[in-house]
Amino acid sequence: MKRMFECGKMVQTEDKRRLTKQDIYMIMILAVVAFALWAGFSAFSQKGSYAVVFYDGENLLQISLSATEEKYYQITGMNTESVQIQEMTAKQWAALANSSQEKQSVDEYNVLRCLDGRIEMLQSNCPDQICVHHKTVSQTGESIICLPHKLVIQISGTKEAELDGVVY
Repeated sequence: MKRMFECGKMVQTEDKRRLTKQDIYMIMILAVVAFALWAGFSAFSQKGSYAVVFYDGENLLQISLSATEEKYYQITGMNTESVQIQEMTAKQWAALANSSQEKQSVDEYNVLRCLDGRIEMLQSNCPDQICVHHKTVSQTGESIICLPHKLVIQISGTKEAELDGVVY
């Protein structure tokens, strides 16, 4: 009787999962393709010549990235209709940052720093701080966006983009 019930049992084997040669080949192919894509994008990216600052879709400021001197730009008044931009040197920014902490806690503000052909968002009083933690940008087409303050910094090149086509 015991034999009769044992014939229907499934024999469980230990499933050992190991990398096969095909798995290793696939990983190597994917690594080579990823490296080729990265190298291709790096080779064809262009260094930007200026940064354009937009507020709520309108062009506020164009900053040349060719200057070697460190420049700071404080943009305030974004919750009102009169947006103000103050351009400063490093010494002026240090003096202002130490003296006006109370004013900056009330108004919406963003502080940009431009140095060696790169631009970054140095400070902002937006709640999420994503724009402040973003890396510096210098290549054409890169951007930093502060959504709560409706501020966009976009890197542009020297020549205008050519049309790909015209629709009639």
